[in-house]
Amino acid sequence: MGRAVLLSIFQAPDYDGGMGSGSNRLASFGRWAALALLAIPLEAHAQTPTVPPAPSAPLPRGFERLWPDTTAAFRAHYDRAMNCDLAGMRSERAKLEIATRDAKQRASATQGTAQADQARQYAATIEALWQQALAQPRRNCPGDRRPQPPCKKITPASQECPAADVGRAYGPRFTAPDEIARRLLAAHNQVRAEAGVPPLVWDRELAASAAAYGPTLTQLGRPVHAARLGRNCPHENLLQSNRGGRTPEQMVAYWVGEKRNYVPGTFPNVSRTGQWFDVAHYTQVVWRSTTRVGCAVHSDLNYDWLICRYSPPGNIDGRPVL
Repeated sequence: MGRAVLLSIFQAPDYDGGMGSGSNRLASFGRWAALALLAIPLEAHAQTPTVPPAPSAPLPRGFERLWPDTTAAFRAHYDRAMNCDLAGMRSERAKLEIATRDAKQRASATQGTAQADQARQYAATIEALWQQALAQPRRNCPGDRRPQPPCKKITPASQECPAADVGRAYGPRFTAPDEIARRLLAAHNQVRAEAGVPPLVWDRELAASAAAYGPTLTQLGRPVHAARLGRNCPHENLLQSNRGGRTPEQMVAYWVGEKRNYVPGTFPNVSRTGQWFDVAHYTQVVWRSTTRVGCAVHSDLNYDWLICRYSPPGNIDGRPVL
């Protein structure tokens, strides 16, 4: 089903992206290029990839040698889309648009030569990737989540959402057990120090619950939040990253990059874009009343999944972030 959808997009007669004769070239090379497309399903609920997009058929000979950045930009766009990074998607789409224009110019310059057919194939392939990227929506945004039942009301006898001062406890539960945990905690606390809020302490119980959710993410193939009642109410940040592609510090920094859109204020009115989910990872990292964090990095054959859980939870409507 994914290929049929992509073929219909690729051959759309009324779309030229400002490139003039793009539609005619699509019609000429549509059948060949459809075989070379990197397949991404347009509906995640209907068909969700568990690996980064890969060629469904061999690319033209010499393509990756002459255009090494094109497939890299396409895969990076997919990674950005799966993490709801609109700014990153725009950046990768711009790279693909430039590559499309360059490839068409090269194809035009080779008309009447022995390289003409190959150049046209390259141009058709690159334009196909660009159009796929344009059709790929961002996924797994916090605002996409289905409404969930509220957490159990907190009472002194309830431990589902412990009171804030519990986070200042000490002992084995509240010590980072290994280097990865210490680095993730340090990355969080560096950002919090820059924001002028107290540091977090590590919570092994939160970390254990985060680790237990890792295999579910592998099965789903995309960053879908656990139901809040299933994680005993603490909020969570998720990141899906190509395996080995980021250090623990870089994973946290990916969330912190949302700071560029953050404006101080009362949640959810804290984003210069007008969309609270454009800054929600960052605001949870620096949320003043959060005192404890526990994270896990779950690695499978294709991805590193960072799962961090925070208590008391942040991103509460009507409350200031800092």
